[in-house]
Amino acid sequence: MARAGVSAEVRYDQLRPRFAVQRRFAACRSTLTGAAEPAAPTTGLVAVDSHPIVLAGLRQLCAATNWLHLASVAATGVEAIAAVGQNLPHLVVMDTRLPDLPAIDLIRRLRTLHPPLRIVLFTTDPARAEQTVAAAGDAGEAVAAVVHKRTDLTGLADALRRVADGERLLPHDPAPGARRSARPRTPGALTPREHEILRKVAAGKTNIEIARELGLAHNTIKTYFQRTLEKLGARNRVEALLRADEKGLL
Repeated sequence: MARAGVSAEVRYDQLRPRFAVQRRFAACRSTLTGAAEPAAPTTGLVAVDSHPIVLAGLRQLCAATNWLHLASVAATGVEAIAAVGQNLPHLVVMDTRLPDLPAIDLIRRLRTLHPPLRIVLFTTDPARAEQTVAAAGDAGEAVAAVVHKRTDLTGLADALRRVADGERLLPHDPAPGARRSARPRTPGALTPREHEILRKVAAGKTNIEIARELGLAHNTIKTYFQRTLEKLGARNRVEALLRADEKGLL
């Protein structure tokens, strides 16, 4: 009996360290999985150009960044429409000269297909591109930038980043009367992007959900909303929504 007792005690002593290691491993795994934050969403981009070399350059640009995702490429306007409809990207970089559709028609169709889309005209003729924007009427508001093809990849990446963050980079204002541009800015001096995010906050969405929907980084959404708080003179979301409602922003 004594030997059996000793034997049982020895077995217990041998197993106890293994149980302790298992418990520590389980605790560690729980900590790691609980602390992990969701990966920041990338900004989807569709590249539209009939020149393979230009498309190769845009592929290289996207591969070199940690925030741009090349969703698709297109060599024609018809392909561009299909790519945008399938991927619903945040950005389109497109040439103004395509083999099948005039740029103005493509801009209008893309705007109707996916209203949040921001278009960057990547062209050898910026002046003509600006005329296209002006002639597109309200649809021209989808065009956020005109970038010359002489621009290097670093300069293009910077322009895309600014456009993704809500800026509009057009060298000159369109000719008076060419489109309804003299639209007043959103009341409260909010940019269109800030107003868009404010409306999503009012709908009860979190910053992470908004970032996922708009294809922006979580921190970018936080920065936008912080600016919105400052412009509204609010200290938090509740005050921001109350003040926005008073100003007719919602």
